[in-house]
Amino acid sequence: MKSLIAASALVLLPLIVAPAHAQLVACETFDRSSAHAAQFVRDYLDRSKGLFVRVCGSGDHPQYYGASSITRDGDICRYSEYELNLSRTNPPRLERTTTPPQTYMRVSESTCPSPASINYAATNNVPQDVFEHLVHVWRDAISSPASFDGTLSGIPDAAVLHRLRNTVLQGKGNRLVVLNVAQHRDLGLWKSYEVEVADPDHSDRFYAVIVSSWFGRTYEISGVRAGIY
Repeated sequence: MKSLIAASALVLLPLIVAPAHAQLVACETFDRSSAHAAQFVRDYLDRSKGLFVRVCGSGDHPQYYGASSITRDGDICRYSEYELNLSRTNPPRLERTTTPPQTYMRVSESTCPSPASINYAATNNVPQDVFEHLVHVWRDAISSPASFDGTLSGIPDAAVLHRLRNTVLQGKGNRLVVLNVAQHRDLGLWKSYEVEVADPDHSDRFYAVIVSSWFGRTYEISGVRAGIY
């Protein structure tokens, strides 16, 4: 796996508590190739064997997150990000907090790509097999205008459908990437999930796609709405 590229940018950083919703936070990512990484960041990467450390926010109280290495199970690539505290010891030291980690997943039929080059989706207690189903349902829906019309024709929000359909017609469907997945409702044999999808034209907006599941076997898009961070 090629090295992560350190870059300072506005990124969509999901919250670590559930339900996670992305928010625009200025973050800088450091890996072992980052020449200007602080020594305590280098020390943590050496100890943890993880992918990178992400530093978010500015001023006196930045937030630190450490990423584990990527694992693969079938077509699912996954890694976790842990919230870190910077100790006041001399020298300072990054340590994991007791906050539960945020897991990220991506469906990939080939090798696991670097999170620095491609989006992974934040997941909130959604089983791996369910996540895979949800991603395939969404990818199939936007694979062509005909598939889009057949899958989403019953959605009542005409304005949102028009924007989404134009994105597919313009060949930008691959930019409607899944950013976040969380369970929406649980009524036993019927469950629904919220799949948060990037808006290719606005970094501060997203689409919330509701996917319903019956008996854990049949998955169907039952709603779409536009959201803003």
